[in-house]
This record gives sequence, structure tokens and C-alpha cells, in this order.
Amino acid sequence: MSARILITGAAQGMGRAFAEYFAARGDRVLAVDIRDSAVEISGIRTMICDVTDPESLATAVAVAQREWGGLDGVVANAAIFDGVVRAPIEDLGLDEYARVMDVNVKGVWLTVRAALPALRAAGGGSIVTLASEVVNAGSVNLSHYVASKAAVVGLTRALARELGPAGIRINAISPGFTETEGGRNLVGGAGKYNATATPLGRVADVTDMCGAVEFLLGGSSGFVTGQTLLVNGGRVLA
Repeated sequence: MSARILITGAAQGMGRAFAEYFAARGDRVLAVDIRDSAVEISGIRTMICDVTDPESLATAVAVAQREWGGLDGVVANAAIFDGVVRAPIEDLGLDEYARVMDVNVKGVWLTVRAALPALRAAGGGSIVTLASEVVNAGSVNLSHYVASKAAVVGLTRALARELGPAGIRINAISPGFTETEGGRNLVGGAGKYNATATPLGRVADVTDMCGAVEFLLGGSSGFVTGQTLLVNGGRVLA
């Protein structure tokens, strides 16, 4: 039986890969993004959505409820990564700090809140949030980004306790460096990333992340909630 899945931040990178992966499995996917390019994903239900706007999210979830009767899964992927200002803490402006927190933390919180009626209509479901290996490793000159992803881990744990009685699970994945548009723009791509410190000796591909999300959304992880799965080839160990 196909699942009904909402994926945010689906215009490019991992979000787009998730949308295409689950659609290829035969799932019904609602792929949303603030960028117009979200509507270019062939064969997938798409729409423009701003995860920092409750009304925009409510409209997207209403589509899933009207067309599919609810949701079985949510991938709260939308985040600012490509374009994050990299600077020492004393040089980071308050506007940049607020911009990253607004999308990366509030956007996840609002996405989960908006999706709850549709998940409850389905009798429960699974949510996957996106953290980062930098929560464990730290990262120089990215204090606001690291803090935002650490907040996602804390939010995931809190909501696991809160939503568990309703049959709703929530877990996070913490990707290592993954060869996407955002990764290339931030560090210059895989060629400038020191993969020798990773036991598996390579950077991640988006398919590595798709497999992790598939596990956490599916029944094979039915007794797993509130956890953060590092998907980084062993570069950072929890």
C-alpha cells in the first residue's frame, strides 16, 4: 500500500531526491518549496509553500487531506544551508542569525504542527526531521547553523514524547557532507572535502539519505522514536 508523504524544501538537493525516490516507489508525494522550481518535479504533486508561514503550511496540508484523506509521513527537510553566512560569532549579524533560526527551527516546528491533523486522520504516522553531523562535530564560523540543527534534535526528542501516545513517531537524521548544490556551494564540493577522515572513504550521495529516511518512515522502524541517526560514513560517532 502506498504511503502519503509531505516533503518540504523539495525544489533541489536532498529534498528533491526524497520526493523523486518515494514517488518512484509508488508513494503519493506532496513536494513543497518556497521556490518556483518546486513545480518542475515531473509526476509529483507540487506546490509553493513557505514553512515559516502557518497559513501557507495549512494550505499545503489541506491539499493532502482533501486529495488523499490524510498523511502517513512527513519529511521536514526545508532549511537554509546554501547561502548561510560563514563568519566568526562576533561578525555575524542578528539578521543572519534570525534568518537561519526562522527557517531551520521555527520552520520545522510549524511543519510538524501543521501536519498533525492529517497524521491523526490517518491514525498515526512518522515524521523525519533533518539535523546535521555538525551537531556532534561542531563547525568553525557556523555557530548559528550548528545551533539551529542542535535545536532540531532537541525538538525531535521533545515531540517524540508528546506525540507518541497518538501513534506518531518522530526521528531525525544527521547527514554528513552530501554532494548536493548546497554542499558544493558551502565548501566547494566533494573535491575540497577531506573524505580521508571518514572510515568509508567517500562523501555521501543523496541515495544514502533516501535509504535512511525510508527506514525511519516505514514500518521496519515502528518501535523507534526520538532518535537521531548519524548518516555520515562514520566520520562522527555519537
